[in-house]
Amino acid sequence: MRKFRIANGELRNWGQEQHRGLGKRIRLLSQERNSCVRIPISTYRLQFNRDFRFEEARRIVDYLYELGISDIYASPLLKARPGSTHGYDVTDPTHLNPELGTAEEFDELSRALQARGMGLILDIVPNHMAASLDNTWWFDVLEKGQDSPYAVFFDVNWESKKVLLPILARPYGEALENHELVLRVENGRTVLQYYEHKLPVAAGAENLSSAAVDQVLSRQHYRLAFWRKASDAINYRRFFDVSDLIGLRIEREDVFQATHAYVFKLIADGKVTGLRIDHIDGLRDPKGYLDRLPTVYVVVESILAGNELLPFDWYTHGTTGYDFLNFVNGAFIDPEGFHRLEKIYSEFTGSNRTFTEVFRERKCQVMKELFAGEVNALVRRLAELAEEDRHARDLRTEELKDAFIAVTARLPVYRTYIRDPRISEADRACIEDV
Repeated sequence: MRKFRIANGELRNWGQEQHRGLGKRIRLLSQERNSCVRIPISTYRLQFNRDFRFEEARRIVDYLYELGISDIYASPLLKARPGSTHGYDVTDPTHLNPELGTAEEFDELSRALQARGMGLILDIVPNHMAASLDNTWWFDVLEKGQDSPYAVFFDVNWESKKVLLPILARPYGEALENHELVLRVENGRTVLQYYEHKLPVAAGAENLSSAAVDQVLSRQHYRLAFWRKASDAINYRRFFDVSDLIGLRIEREDVFQATHAYVFKLIADGKVTGLRIDHIDGLRDPKGYLDRLPTVYVVVESILAGNELLPFDWYTHGTTGYDFLNFVNGAFIDPEGFHRLEKIYSEFTGSNRTFTEVFRERKCQVMKELFAGEVNALVRRLAELAEEDRHARDLRTEELKDAFIAVTARLPVYRTYIRDPRISEADRACIEDV
């Protein structure tokens, strides 16, 4: 029990540090924006989908109130891919998801919450959208390429002039020879169909015969590829290695406004009282993003390492709680039992490697196998910088790549938050720790 009490002591110390930090953060935010915001007392997560809609949520408002819930914590409510069970694959951020109900039904839910003095915290997804044809912005990019007004919305490397679409179940040549790629006319326009996928055909190529599908595809602003090619040839930023979720350039003001105007209206109308920001670490400039949000309760999904704290200059009231859960789970682990399991594992496998060694090795593996395309693009940029340094100009690309992967794997945090050209003390300490 002695060691277990130490674990509890660590949790208590962490909690005190976080509590002091949260109190300071709230005071600073209130002073900075000269206002106070509604702080939830207790929240209840509701996962909306076509089987649990606004109407079903309205019916349980009284029940949640009796439980002592102050705020509903809602999953993403904006239009997503048909049949989405989670809502993080947004296709249209300017409308509610019709599968969840009508605008009138959402208003009824809002009125029911307001009648009980309850709020609604909305989960929003600024990092990415669905790379599907249900997304009209993305469809327009595939049809018009860089001439599309939405080309700047998505984080695409246009060096090759084409977007790589790794949707094929087999190599391109085989799919072509098996007649799996078919030209069709739907609603007066030509589309390319590949099983459930329907792709636009650029103007000027729609009059070619179906026998010349390969010729048609050569004229498009996209390139079809075997799904296995995604890891080493993808040319757009993804949500981790999920190729059907494409990164948004939310740091651009026009993209920010287009994707947030509807949510901001819901806030202005009092229907949304707080925000949960999904995957904020995917954004180029998290602080710049948070600074542009309205004055409401904001929590961010961020992965913190060890005793790492959120930057104090972020406009946020804290994290979604992954860090807290990590320490709570630790309170239920008996250190003595843990060490016994470690000993058994070591004897069984014959390996005495530490967790840190295995962790870094796996990070290197992930970069090489799942993110080879992203790594190669960054190494090309690193090679350009190396050319400007007399000590690095003669390093081979493979040497730069190995160094890049090794240094990245040794970073003690999930990511740094460098804002050109400023480097915070915390970020500098992480870099020097490598």
